[in-house]
Amino acid sequence: MLPKRKLSAPPQVDADGTILLNPHHAITYSDICFRIAMLTNANIIDTVGLGPFLIPIAKKCLLELSAPEGPLTADMYNYLKLYLLKEYFIKKPANDEIREVLEKAELLENCKNKYRTFKEAVDLVKKAAKRKTKK
Repeated sequence: MLPKRKLSAPPQVDADGTILLNPHHAITYSDICFRIAMLTNANIIDTVGLGPFLIPIAKKCLLELSAPEGPLTADMYNYLKLYLLKEYFIKKPANDEIREVLEKAELLENCKNKYRTFKEAVDLVKKAAKRKTKK
């Protein structure tokens, strides 16, 4: 808050219950809602844990696919982090936390094997493409 500044008057409510908003009210309330949403998002993983977000991502973006739909990353953990960010805007949970959640759900080995299969398939395609270009 800036010193010597006053908050604007609240919106007026007319006789029929209509709230009369000025442009600055919309901006202020939008900012307040945005800040509440940011705080909620920041605290939700602390409240419910990573599992409710990670397990559906692991199933949808890895285990249930026959081929990867997006780019493969350096490893399975980065791949899952990419989709956690895309789907839920969760930024970079620790690999240990991901491993712990997947182990508890008994999905870790299946996820590792599936990701390894994807990487091997992509590597084979790249090798085949290189051989074609050399001919």
